[in-house]
Amino acid sequence: MGRAIPPQSVGEALDFGWSALAFVCPRRSCGHEGQLEIASLPRRHALAAVFARCICGRCGTRPASVYLAARIGSGPWRRKRVDVFEGRVLAPTRE
Repeated sequence: MGRAIPPQSVGEALDFGWSALAFVCPRRSCGHEGQLEIASLPRRHALAAVFARCICGRCGTRPASVYLAARIGSGPWRRKRVDVFEGRVLAPTRE
């Protein structure tokens, strides 16, 4: 069995049940975490392009870790880390 291809566009992420992108600042002195709701973005927009434009709202550094995030009901957010290489979203890590 092959591995499933992760979502490449905002529309695919929404179809898979993800509702936000979560980012973590790589600077230890900052440690800021942020989220971007993706429902308002164009469905055809590439996730890799969204990742490339994100910066920390506190210090301006590009995020080191990017997560797809979703909330089921009123419960806690669940996140799945993803990696981007050459403009494509790679398989989510096991984190």
